[in-house]
Amino acid sequence: MDADITKLDTLGPAVEGADVVVSLVGLMQGSVEDFERVQWKGAENVAKAAGKAHAKVIHISAIGANCNSPVPYARTKALGEDAILDACPDATIIRPSILFGKGDGFFTRFAQLAKILPVMPVFGGGTARFQPVFVDDVARAIEILSRREIETNEACDGKTIEAGGPEVFTIVRL
Repeated sequence: MDADITKLDTLGPAVEGADVVVSLVGLMQGSVEDFERVQWKGAENVAKAAGKAHAKVIHISAIGANCNSPVPYARTKALGEDAILDACPDATIIRPSILFGKGDGFFTRFAQLAKILPVMPVFGGGTARFQPVFVDDVARAIEILSRREIETNEACDGKTIEAGGPEVFTIVRL
């Protein structure tokens, strides 16, 4: 079914009859206006449509989401979270760290760049910490939340869950 998260009226038919709506609203690049339209207002539209359908919302956001961030990506992710919780107070927000899994290219790109570049750009002087999380683990969490079991509801409804993997990495040894 075609739907456009920037157009609330297209979302009602898409979520009609749903028990759970998993929101994966997000952009990796774009203008400030694009980020606001999609990650903030688009997320809000998904929540409004889900609320009208009486469906539970599970929203995938991002680690580091912050309403006060000067970075449009992080700021609009946080504004989207707030809008979702305003529309659906029982929504669950998951903030995953960098996701990895079969077929992704995140770490592969770094390895390829290291082979051809004379220097390697690094975050935070190479001391930035990464705690990548396996995409299947996040998918499993979504599946568990989707069951709507009483214990899970009590523990997770209206909450934000930060999801990182078991290991912390940096580019350089500390």
